[in-house]
Parts: sequence; C-alpha cells; structure tokens
Amino acid sequence: SNNFGSLQQLAQLANMAYDMPRLVEVSSWLMIASASCTLVALLLIRAPYGRYTTSKGWGAQLPAKLAWLVMEAPTLWMTALMYIMTGGPLLSHATNSHFAAQDSASHVCNLGEALCGIMGERNGTWAANTRAQASENQGNLVNCVLLIFFISHYIHRAIIFPCLRLPKTAAPMPWTVCFLAFAYCAWNGFNQSAGLMTSYVYSEDYVHNPRFLIGMAIALLGFALNVHADSILMRLKDSSSGKATSGHVQDQRLKDPLVAAETTEQAHSHQAELARRRQRYKIPHGGLFYFVSCANYSAEILEWFGYAVAGWNLAGFAFFIFTFSNTAPRAYQHHLWYLETFGDEYQKLNRKAVIPFIW
Repeated sequence: SNNFGSLQQLAQLANMAYDMPRLVEVSSWLMIASASCTLVALLLIRAPYGRYTTSKGWGAQLPAKLAWLVMEAPTLWMTALMYIMTGGPLLSHATNSHFAAQDSASHVCNLGEALCGIMGERNGTWAANTRAQASENQGNLVNCVLLIFFISHYIHRAIIFPCLRLPKTAAPMPWTVCFLAFAYCAWNGFNQSAGLMTSYVYSEDYVHNPRFLIGMAIALLGFALNVHADSILMRLKDSSSGKATSGHVQDQRLKDPLVAAETTEQAHSHQAELARRRQRYKIPHGGLFYFVSCANYSAEILEWFGYAVAGWNLAGFAFFIFTFSNTAPRAYQHHLWYLETFGDEYQKLNRKAVIPFIW
C-alpha cells in the first residue's frame, strides 16, 4: 500500500508538470511566500557584494563580470527552453487563466476574486488545454509585448551591462550570492515565460486597455530610469577608480596631534574608515538620485510594478513583490551607509532611501 501511495503521488506530480498553468500558479505563490523571508533576511543582514563584498562565510570570490553573466543568463535560456517545450509558434499554446486579463465588461479579471478562488478550477492536462486554445491565441499581441519587454531587460542585464558597461574595478562577488541569484533568475524566467506562453490569455482589445497602456508606460519609464541610474553610478566608479586606496588613507583631521589625542582608538579607526570611504566613493547626482539614495533600485521596482499592472497576472505580481523585497532593504542599507559616510553633507540633500518623499 505504501508503494501504491508513492506511485499515486508521483502520478500527481507528473500530471501537474503537464498542467503548466497550474504549475505556474503554484510556483508564483511560492515566490510570494519566499519574498517575505527575503525581506526579513535582508533587513537583518547586508547582502555581501558590491561595497559590502566579503568572502568571510560566503565562499570564494568570482570576478564581477563573470558573476553577472552567470547569474542573470538563466532568464534568457529558460525562456528559450519554454519556447521549445511549448512545441509550436510563440504563444500558440495559451490556456485560460484566473488571471487572464480581458477588456470587455463581462470578462474583466477581478484580481481580488482570483486570489480567493485560485487552486483547483482547471481540469484536464496542459496538452488538452493547449490544443483547445491554439487557434484562438496564436500571436497574441499583448503576450508578445510583455514577453519581449521581459527578455529585453535581461538581454541588457545579462549581456550588455556586464560586457560593455560594468567597469573593471567592480568588486568581486561571493559564489554563494551568485548561485542564489542564478537560482532565482531560472525560477522567475520559468514563471514569466511559461505564464505568458501557456497560461495567460488576453483579448485582442486588451492592447487598448488603459491598464495595459499605463502599466507599459510605467515599465518603460522604470527601465529608462534604471539604465540612466546605472550610467551615473558607472561614471562615478570610473572617475574614482584611480583614487581608490589600499586602505591606508587617513582623514586630514586625524593628522592633527591635538585632535588625535582627544579621540579614542576606536573613534580614530572609525574616522579613518570614513575617510577611506570618502576617498573611494562619491555622492551620485542626477535623475532619480535627486529624490532617493538608490535610484537604480527605485527604478527597477517601478519597472516591474508597471509590468505587473500591464499583465495583471499572478506571475507578474509575484515578480514585482519579490523585486521589492529583494531591493528595498538593500536600498535602505545603502541610504544609512551614505548618511554615515558623508554626514551633514548628505543629510542636507534630504533624500529618501527608495520611495521618493516616503521611505
């Protein structure tokens, strides 16, 4: 009987594997759950890369360019894999979904109702569903736009950014951090590509829906602001790379024997560390940096919020929620770092950490 029960469980797993919409659904909920754990973890610890890079407890260091190529690339090959697995022209196998966005009044998806009624109203296998819907959904424009936007972001992030824009002086990355990012990108690449190829159906008129148009406008704005913020940061890295020190620079004030005599050894060490930071790092200005300390993170959050609104599906919102949970705590830590490093000079800028005028 135990063997029979095990076989039943395997059969259920195999059936779920062929019921792709259900699999995307479950996977998206798991991503939302993991986002809450990520948020708490990153509020408690600093992700050990970039200016916080350390090998202590995190494993060997990888060159920055190699790490970026490795950890971001799964999104692209996972999308290609899903295209091959769907076995036909792009998007020809979409099936109806709780989160399918339609623009007619009788078919508008109510996200709240969908969240309450998820899990269990789909019957039949993925193969049967895809055959039934193939003729209806070939070349759906909305799916194409969303998928192309998603792929374009990761072509920039996985290829253009590390190969052409990341400076040679970029800090190395622990292999454990690279591996975690690799796993997430593979996971999210599956959710987005499988969702848009097999799960989410949009009416032809949805391309004119204000929700789709506004969402895509926000997503494009976020992408542009993200690229702009990265450009500002890369220019600062290039301009300060020749000034980077080996860790023996002292604040000029500490050379005054009277000041040095009045400070404790711990305070002296802290001031020397701040001096080293100010020698190596500069305050970024321009674009969203007028309002927040981490414009690159703010822009990426904005980008995927727009993407989620435009698609109005569970996988898209799971992606946005995880992005916020992963970047917002790091932005807050960066904000505190800037305040500590540059003191009153930075305080006068009156910036927030990640959300302009709010947080």
